[in-house]
Amino acid sequence: MKSPLPSSFSGPLHHEHRQAIVELRYGTQEPTLKSQPLLCTSTIAKMLGLSRRGVCKVIRQWHSGKRDSNLNSTRLKLTASHAAFLTDPVVLKNWAHYSLKERAVLFHRTYPELKLSAESLRKLYLKHGIRYKVVR
Repeated sequence: MKSPLPSSFSGPLHHEHRQAIVELRYGTQEPTLKSQPLLCTSTIAKMLGLSRRGVCKVIRQWHSGKRDSNLNSTRLKLTASHAAFLTDPVVLKNWAHYSLKERAVLFHRTYPELKLSAESLRKLYLKHGIRYKVVR
């Protein structure tokens, strides 16, 4: 059985080929993560002359790419002004009695659009040569 796609399809999968697999699977060019599949992967593999495993891999990559792109579009980065705030000597003195976890919570209360983990705060302090001890 000859594949309906060009012979270049048998090589490495290009973006158009991946898009064709996703379109066959969900029946639209822009499916959402909640879209129901129309064709099973083995049917798509037979239609395109590919292995079922390869089709499953493309579908998995598409799903993980959708999740990653959604996260990256809403996640904000720590800017220089945020780093300046966190490394300000006055803030460090006022927050001296808090643990790293508590400091991360205080930072989130100051800047509600950003969340910072204790590990990220630790790395920022190490980068700027700040030594910290919790004062009890």
